[in-house]
Amino acid sequence: MTGHLPDYGEPGLEAWRDPEWRAFAPTWVDDQLKAAGLERTGDVKQPHVRPWATVLSAPTTGSRVWLKTMAPGTTFEVGLYELLVRVAPGNVLTPIASDQTRGWILLPTAGLRSPIA
Repeated sequence: MTGHLPDYGEPGLEAWRDPEWRAFAPTWVDDQLKAAGLERTGDVKQPHVRPWATVLSAPTTGSRVWLKTMAPGTTFEVGLYELLVRVAPGNVLTPIASDQTRGWILLPTAGLRSPIA
């Protein structure tokens, strides 16, 4: 993978708002998309930054993708997705890519956004 991240200690708000991190994350997304036979077709947006996770989103040649990066207390979610895909296929999104060490998961769009959300 291209790029290098500074050592932030634990990921979180400071890291996720840092321009270096914001430049690195799309590089990881691009690498994962390429491995899946997809390509990013537009800019990466960061619609949410919370203490427990941040989300980045980008359009691709397939569908919009969502990168969720989690703080240490919630990185279990990456493994949970992988488990649910095995035990309940078709009932959860299948990740395009994941990195359990980093707590990153790249997901396709699930469908239309609820007006209530």
